[in-house]
Amino acid sequence: MVFSPDGKQILAGCADGSVKLWDTGTGALLRTFQHCGMIRRMIRTHHFHPSIAFSPDGTKILTGGMNGSGILWNVADGKTVRTFSGPEGRFENVLFSPDGSRIAAQDRHQVMVWNTETSQLVRSIPGGGRIIGFSPDGRRILIDMKDGMSLCDVETGEVVRTLRARGYHGAFSPDGSKAIVGVIYGMSALWDLSTGDKIFEFQPHTSGLWCMRFSPDGKKIITGGETYTPASTSVGEARIWDAANGDLLFTLSSPTYIGSTVSAFFLPDGQSVLTAANDGSVLYWDISGCNEIDNMRVNVLSGDGF
Repeated sequence: MVFSPDGKQILAGCADGSVKLWDTGTGALLRTFQHCGMIRRMIRTHHFHPSIAFSPDGTKILTGGMNGSGILWNVADGKTVRTFSGPEGRFENVLFSPDGSRIAAQDRHQVMVWNTETSQLVRSIPGGGRIIGFSPDGRRILIDMKDGMSLCDVETGEVVRTLRARGYHGAFSPDGSKAIVGVIYGMSALWDLSTGDKIFEFQPHTSGLWCMRFSPDGKKIITGGETYTPASTSVGEARIWDAANGDLLFTLSSPTYIGSTVSAFFLPDGQSVLTAANDGSVLYWDISGCNEIDNMRVNVLSGDGF
Protein backbone atom coordinates (compact mmCIF):
# COMPACT_ATOMS: atom_id res chain seq x y z
CA MET A 1 0.00 0.00 0.00
CA VAL A 2 1.19 3.55 -0.74
CA PHE A 3 -0.38 6.93 -0.03
CA SER A 4 -0.77 9.81 -2.47
CA PRO A 5 1.48 12.81 -1.69
CA ASP A 6 -1.41 14.68 -0.04
CA GLY A 7 -2.60 11.59 1.85
CA LYS A 8 -6.10 11.77 0.35
CA GLN A 9 -5.84 8.52 -1.60
CA ILE A 10 -4.35 5.10 -0.97
CA LEU A 11 -3.15 2.65 -3.60
CA ALA A 12 -2.83 -1.11 -3.07
CA GLY A 13 -1.41 -3.82 -5.28
CA CYS A 14 -3.12 -7.20 -5.41
CA ALA A 15 -1.81 -10.64 -6.27
CA ASP A 16 -4.12 -10.92 -9.28
CA GLY A 17 -2.36 -7.99 -10.98
CA SER A 18 -4.97 -5.36 -10.18
CA VAL A 19 -4.21 -2.05 -8.47
CA LYS A 20 -6.97 -0.44 -6.44
CA LEU A 21 -7.33 3.21 -5.52
CA TRP A 22 -9.38 4.36 -2.53
CA ASP A 23 -10.40 7.66 -0.97
CA THR A 24 -8.85 7.70 2.52
CA GLY A 25 -11.55 10.04 3.82
CA THR A 26 -14.55 7.91 2.88
CA GLY A 27 -13.10 4.48 2.16
CA ALA A 28 -14.74 4.53 -1.28
CA LEU A 29 -13.11 2.54 -4.08
CA LEU A 30 -12.32 5.13 -6.76
CA ARG A 31 -10.69 3.11 -9.53
CA THR A 32 -9.15 -0.23 -10.46
CA PHE A 33 -6.12 -0.50 -12.75
CA GLN A 34 -5.32 -3.85 -14.32
CA HIS A 35 -1.68 -4.63 -14.94
CA CYS A 36 -1.04 -7.59 -17.25
CA GLY A 37 1.08 -9.54 -14.79
CA MET A 38 1.59 -9.85 -11.05
CA ILE A 39 2.66 -6.53 -9.60
CA ARG A 40 4.11 -8.06 -6.47
CA ARG A 41 6.18 -11.14 -5.97
CA MET A 42 7.12 -13.07 -2.87
CA ILE A 43 10.84 -13.69 -2.57
CA ARG A 44 12.57 -16.44 -0.60
CA THR A 45 12.45 -14.51 2.65
CA HIS A 46 8.66 -14.20 2.27
CA HIS A 47 8.71 -10.44 1.82
CA PHE A 48 7.61 -8.28 -1.05
CA HIS A 49 9.09 -5.94 -3.61
CA PRO A 50 6.67 -3.00 -3.87
CA SER A 51 5.76 -2.30 -7.48
CA ILE A 52 3.39 0.66 -7.24
CA ALA A 53 4.13 4.37 -6.87
CA PHE A 54 2.42 7.77 -7.03
CA SER A 55 3.97 10.60 -9.03
CA PRO A 56 5.04 13.56 -6.83
CA ASP A 57 2.06 15.63 -7.99
CA GLY A 58 -0.37 12.75 -7.40
CA THR A 59 -1.78 12.82 -10.93
CA LYS A 60 -0.22 9.56 -12.16
CA ILE A 61 0.72 6.15 -10.85
CA LEU A 62 3.36 3.70 -11.96
CA THR A 63 2.92 -0.06 -11.79
CA GLY A 64 5.57 -2.70 -12.41
CA GLY A 65 4.94 -6.30 -13.39
CA MET A 66 6.55 -9.70 -13.40
CA ASN A 67 6.11 -9.65 -17.19
CA GLY A 68 8.89 -7.06 -17.49
CA SER A 69 6.71 -4.04 -18.14
CA GLY A 70 6.03 -0.81 -16.32
CA ILE A 71 2.87 1.17 -16.99
CA LEU A 72 2.27 4.86 -16.31
CA TRP A 73 -1.41 5.64 -15.67
CA ASN A 74 -3.53 8.77 -15.33
CA VAL A 75 -5.24 8.77 -11.94
CA ALA A 76 -8.15 10.92 -13.15
CA ASP A 77 -9.40 8.67 -15.97
CA GLY A 78 -7.49 5.41 -15.45
CA LYS A 79 -6.01 5.51 -18.95
CA THR A 80 -2.53 4.32 -19.88
CA VAL A 81 -0.09 7.17 -20.57
CA ARG A 82 2.95 5.12 -21.68
CA THR A 83 4.78 1.89 -21.02
CA PHE A 84 8.35 0.99 -20.09
CA SER A 85 10.17 -2.29 -20.69
CA GLY A 86 12.71 -4.10 -18.52
CA PRO A 87 15.09 -6.50 -20.30
CA GLU A 88 15.14 -9.23 -17.66
CA GLY A 89 11.41 -9.96 -17.48
CA ARG A 90 10.86 -8.12 -14.20
CA PHE A 91 9.96 -4.57 -13.38
CA GLU A 92 10.09 -4.20 -9.60
CA ASN A 93 10.53 -1.71 -6.79
CA VAL A 94 9.36 1.23 -8.87
CA LEU A 95 9.63 4.88 -7.84
CA PHE A 96 9.59 8.43 -9.20
CA SER A 97 12.30 11.03 -8.79
CA PRO A 98 11.20 13.95 -6.56
CA ASP A 99 10.36 16.17 -9.56
CA GLY A 100 8.69 13.33 -11.47
CA SER A 101 11.01 13.62 -14.47
CA ARG A 102 12.60 10.19 -13.91
CA ILE A 103 11.36 6.77 -12.93
CA ALA A 104 13.46 3.91 -11.64
CA ALA A 105 12.93 0.16 -11.41
CA GLN A 106 15.03 -2.93 -10.85
CA ASP A 107 15.24 -6.40 -12.32
CA ARG A 108 17.42 -9.30 -11.29
CA HIS A 109 20.72 -7.79 -12.46
CA GLN A 110 20.44 -4.01 -12.70
CA VAL A 111 18.73 -0.77 -11.73
CA MET A 112 17.28 1.20 -14.61
CA VAL A 113 16.32 4.88 -14.84
CA TRP A 114 14.04 6.29 -17.56
CA ASN A 115 12.90 9.72 -18.68
CA THR A 116 9.24 9.80 -17.64
CA GLU A 117 8.06 11.87 -20.61
CA THR A 118 9.95 10.14 -23.42
CA SER A 119 10.33 6.58 -22.05
CA GLN A 120 14.03 6.86 -22.95
CA LEU A 121 16.40 4.78 -20.82
CA VAL A 122 18.68 7.32 -19.14
CA ARG A 123 20.94 4.96 -17.21
CA SER A 124 21.40 1.30 -16.41
CA ILE A 125 23.38 0.61 -13.24
CA PRO A 126 24.66 -2.99 -13.15
CA GLY A 127 25.00 -5.14 -10.10
CA GLY A 128 21.40 -5.68 -9.11
CA GLY A 129 20.37 -4.59 -5.66
CA ARG A 130 17.32 -2.99 -4.16
CA ILE A 131 16.52 0.67 -4.82
CA ILE A 132 16.23 2.65 -1.59
CA GLY A 133 15.33 6.02 -3.13
CA PHE A 134 16.24 9.16 -5.06
CA SER A 135 17.96 12.06 -3.33
CA PRO A 136 15.72 15.14 -2.91
CA ASP A 137 17.40 16.88 -5.87
CA GLY A 138 16.96 13.77 -8.04
CA ARG A 139 20.65 13.65 -8.99
CA ARG A 140 21.57 10.56 -7.00
CA ILE A 141 20.01 7.22 -6.17
CA LEU A 142 20.73 4.95 -3.21
CA ILE A 143 20.95 1.24 -4.00
CA ASP A 144 21.58 -1.77 -1.78
CA MET A 145 24.38 -3.60 -3.60
CA LYS A 146 26.24 -6.78 -2.69
CA ASP A 147 29.20 -4.81 -1.29
CA GLY A 148 27.12 -2.32 0.68
CA MET A 149 24.84 0.64 0.17
CA SER A 150 25.91 2.58 -2.94
CA LEU A 151 25.05 6.22 -3.59
CA CYS A 152 25.14 6.54 -7.39
CA ASP A 153 25.03 9.47 -9.79
CA VAL A 154 21.90 9.08 -11.93
CA GLU A 155 23.41 10.58 -15.10
CA THR A 156 26.76 8.76 -15.06
CA GLY A 157 26.07 5.68 -12.94
CA GLU A 158 29.23 6.45 -10.92
CA VAL A 159 29.29 5.34 -7.28
CA VAL A 160 29.72 8.54 -5.29
CA ARG A 161 29.70 7.01 -1.81
CA THR A 162 29.55 3.52 -0.32
CA LEU A 163 28.04 2.92 3.10
CA ARG A 164 29.11 -0.10 5.14
CA ALA A 165 25.51 -1.22 5.44
CA ARG A 166 22.87 -3.46 3.96
CA GLY A 167 19.24 -2.46 3.85
CA TYR A 168 15.79 -3.27 2.58
CA HIS A 169 14.06 0.00 3.46
CA GLY A 170 15.29 3.55 3.76
CA ALA A 171 14.85 7.23 2.94
CA PHE A 172 16.79 10.44 2.40
CA SER A 173 16.45 13.33 4.82
CA PRO A 174 14.63 16.34 3.28
CA ASP A 175 17.91 18.22 2.77
CA GLY A 176 19.63 15.16 1.23
CA SER A 177 22.52 15.19 3.69
CA LYS A 178 21.56 12.00 5.51
CA ALA A 179 19.80 8.70 4.90
CA ILE A 180 18.14 6.13 7.10
CA VAL A 181 18.59 2.49 6.14
CA GLY A 182 17.02 -0.54 7.78
CA VAL A 183 16.91 -4.30 7.41
CA ILE A 184 13.68 -6.22 7.84
CA TYR A 185 14.85 -7.88 11.06
CA GLY A 186 17.54 -6.17 13.08
CA MET A 187 19.18 -2.78 13.45
CA SER A 188 18.59 0.35 11.39
CA ALA A 189 20.92 3.34 11.17
CA LEU A 190 21.15 6.99 10.21
CA TRP A 191 24.10 7.80 7.91
CA ASP A 192 25.95 10.98 7.01
CA LEU A 193 26.15 10.90 3.20
CA SER A 194 28.94 13.47 2.96
CA THR A 195 31.34 11.29 4.97
CA GLY A 196 29.80 7.82 4.85
CA ASP A 197 29.82 7.68 8.66
CA LYS A 198 27.13 6.08 10.78
CA ILE A 199 25.49 8.63 13.10
CA PHE A 200 23.47 6.27 15.30
CA GLU A 201 21.76 2.89 15.33
CA PHE A 202 18.29 1.90 16.52
CA GLN A 203 15.99 -1.14 16.28
CA PRO A 204 12.57 -0.05 15.05
CA HIS A 205 10.56 -3.28 15.32
CA THR A 206 11.59 -6.73 16.54
CA SER A 207 9.21 -8.68 14.32
CA GLY A 208 9.60 -6.89 10.98
CA LEU A 209 10.28 -3.48 9.45
CA TRP A 210 8.22 -2.44 6.40
CA CYS A 211 8.71 1.29 5.86
CA MET A 212 10.81 4.28 6.97
CA ARG A 213 10.33 7.99 6.30
CA PHE A 214 11.36 11.41 7.58
CA SER A 215 8.96 14.10 8.71
CA PRO A 216 8.71 17.11 6.35
CA ASP A 217 11.06 19.14 8.57
CA GLY A 218 13.53 16.27 8.92
CA LYS A 219 13.34 16.28 12.72
CA LYS A 220 11.51 12.99 13.13
CA ILE A 221 11.58 9.52 11.60
CA ILE A 222 8.58 7.25 11.30
CA THR A 223 8.87 3.48 10.92
CA GLY A 224 6.18 0.88 10.33
CA GLY A 225 6.25 -2.80 11.14
CA GLU A 226 5.38 -5.20 13.93
CA THR A 227 6.85 -6.03 17.31
CA TYR A 228 6.62 -9.01 19.66
CA THR A 229 4.90 -8.35 22.97
CA PRO A 230 5.74 -9.97 26.33
CA ALA A 231 2.86 -12.36 25.62
CA SER A 232 4.72 -13.56 22.50
CA THR A 233 2.18 -12.06 20.12
CA SER A 234 3.07 -9.81 17.21
CA VAL A 235 1.51 -6.31 17.16
CA GLY A 236 1.41 -4.00 14.15
CA GLU A 237 2.56 -0.50 14.96
CA ALA A 238 4.29 2.67 13.81
CA ARG A 239 6.99 4.36 15.84
CA ILE A 240 8.16 7.98 15.85
CA TRP A 241 11.86 8.65 16.51
CA ASP A 242 13.99 11.72 17.17
CA ALA A 243 16.16 12.16 14.05
CA ALA A 244 18.83 13.95 16.08
CA ASN A 245 19.70 11.08 18.41
CA GLY A 246 17.53 8.05 17.60
CA ASP A 247 15.44 8.27 20.78
CA LEU A 248 11.96 6.72 20.61
CA LEU A 249 9.39 9.50 21.05
CA PHE A 250 6.17 7.45 20.97
CA THR A 251 4.44 4.44 19.49
CA LEU A 252 1.26 4.37 17.39
CA SER A 253 -0.51 1.07 17.97
CA SER A 254 -4.15 0.11 17.61
CA PRO A 255 -6.15 -2.97 18.61
CA THR A 256 -7.87 -2.81 15.22
CA TYR A 257 -4.67 -3.93 13.48
CA ILE A 258 -4.54 -7.63 12.65
CA GLY A 259 -1.20 -7.49 10.87
CA SER A 260 1.87 -5.45 10.06
CA THR A 261 1.92 -1.70 9.51
CA VAL A 262 3.01 -1.74 5.88
CA SER A 263 2.89 1.99 5.19
CA ALA A 264 3.32 5.08 7.37
CA PHE A 265 3.19 8.62 6.06
CA PHE A 266 3.61 12.13 7.55
CA LEU A 267 1.07 14.60 6.19
CA PRO A 268 2.52 17.95 5.04
CA ASP A 269 1.73 19.66 8.36
CA GLY A 270 4.11 17.28 10.14
CA GLN A 271 1.59 16.88 12.98
CA SER A 272 -0.59 14.20 11.41
CA VAL A 273 0.19 10.68 10.26
CA LEU A 274 -1.57 8.09 8.13
CA THR A 275 -0.79 4.43 8.63
CA ALA A 276 -2.01 1.34 6.78
CA ALA A 277 -1.92 -2.29 7.83
CA ASN A 278 -2.00 -5.41 5.71
CA ASP A 279 -5.44 -6.26 7.10
CA GLY A 280 -6.87 -3.30 5.16
CA SER A 281 -7.02 -0.82 8.07
CA VAL A 282 -6.15 2.82 7.49
CA LEU A 283 -5.65 5.01 10.56
CA TYR A 284 -5.28 8.78 10.89
CA TRP A 285 -3.31 10.06 13.88
CA ASP A 286 -2.76 13.44 15.51
CA ILE A 287 0.82 13.04 16.72
CA SER A 288 0.93 16.44 18.42
CA GLY A 289 -1.17 14.84 21.17
CA CYS A 290 -0.40 11.24 20.22
CA ASN A 291 -4.09 10.40 19.93
CA GLU A 292 -5.89 8.35 17.34
CA ILE A 293 -8.53 10.71 15.93
CA ASP A 294 -10.05 8.67 13.14
CA ASN A 295 -10.26 5.01 12.17
CA MET A 296 -11.30 3.88 8.71
CA ARG A 297 -11.75 0.39 7.33
CA VAL A 298 -11.10 -0.30 3.65
CA ASN A 299 -13.15 -3.48 3.68
CA VAL A 300 -12.81 -4.13 -0.05
CA LEU A 301 -9.20 -5.15 0.54
CA SER A 302 -10.12 -8.12 2.69
CA GLY A 303 -10.13 -11.35 0.74
CA ASP A 304 -9.63 -9.53 -2.55
CA GLY A 305 -6.30 -11.00 -3.53
CA PHE A 306 -4.06 -8.65 -1.56
